[in-house]
Amino acid sequence: MIYIYSLFHILFIFGIFFLWRLIDKKLDYKRYIKITFIVGILCASLYDLVGVVLLKFWIYSIDNVFEYIVISFSTYIIATPLFLEVFDYLIFKLSKFKLNFKIEVSKAIKILLSILFSLIGLSILLLKIFEYIQPNWIFFIVSSIVFLIVVDLFVNIVTNINGPVIRFLNGEILSPISLILSGFIGGFLWELFNTYMPLWRYINLPSESILNIPLVVVIFWGILIYGYWALSQILVKDYKLRSH
Repeated sequence: MIYIYSLFHILFIFGIFFLWRLIDKKLDYKRYIKITFIVGILCASLYDLVGVVLLKFWIYSIDNVFEYIVISFSTYIIATPLFLEVFDYLIFKLSKFKLNFKIEVSKAIKILLSILFSLIGLSILLLKIFEYIQPNWIFFIVSSIVFLIVVDLFVNIVTNINGPVIRFLNGEILSPISLILSGFIGGFLWELFNTYMPLWRYINLPSESILNIPLVVVIFWGILIYGYWALSQILVKDYKLRSH
């Protein structure tokens, strides 16, 4: 039964893919496949290491390793790269709204800030792992902001490509909204589909929910997409968002 439902997951994703292409004519099939298999597998492993093993935020309805591989493949290995394309489209559209200001930050300062915020992020992670802090809304908001800053600075230092945070400092004040919107679209649609026969379920999260989906999951799904974006910029040589 779990394999049949995973197949429905895959078909559901490709259905969204073709529907989104009606909106976004520049959706690149080859790029989508490349990101899926180069970045998707790595991200899936990292996310489950942090979310399942270290932070214990969700668990899978599985009996063996093969079922885990099927579920993982049918979820964010295939799904999240698609929502990355949604992020690509939205940031391209929202980047057109630009104010006449720019905050210049030298590369040395970016490196220092990335190290500082990395240490802050590591401290937050260790405090949660050893249960000195509880996973409330403050924890998720602070850790998400720290993560976004670290990733944005690191990608900019390594590739000289601007993510939503750097774009915001350059006057593109609506760029971060693209991450929130793409995360909301991905989180709501995907998690709503999972409620019918949960292949995974969330634990140790704030109790607020919408249609039995934890609200924090819907809002912060953008973090998963952001991780894909960062690794795509670094690992896939010819991957560039259309807005660059």
